[in-house]
Amino acid sequence: MLVLAFSSPAEARTVAAAACNTRGVLAHAGGYKLVRLTADGLSCTKARAAARQVAEQVIHNKAVSVPGVLGFGISTQTCSGCAPTTQISLTYSSGGKLTVSLRGPGSGKSVPSPTPSPPPGTITV
Repeated sequence: MLVLAFSSPAEARTVAAAACNTRGVLAHAGGYKLVRLTADGLSCTKARAAARQVAEQVIHNKAVSVPGVLGFGISTQTCSGCAPTTQISLTYSSGGKLTVSLRGPGSGKSVPSPTPSPPPGTITV
């Protein structure tokens, strides 16, 4: 008996959640560090490029704007005597997910709280 299994192209493109290398993603970030980068459904190359863009926008207190992103979430973890860690989660229209974790430069200094950019065609008041 011969059994064949097929997967759809969408299933074949799906990449399991992976921790991506954070080294060298942020060059001159004023002491802020990218401490964790997790990608699900996209390559680490794309995740690193998007993480660099998100981190630079957040560190400079700008609205987060990444092409193809439909969902946005943010949380901050604090601890006594250490720098808070801010986790930014992005969900792409393709179903991919990216989680970027940034830590401030010293105890008590947190990462600025970003806001997502409005979708094209909307007006911010």
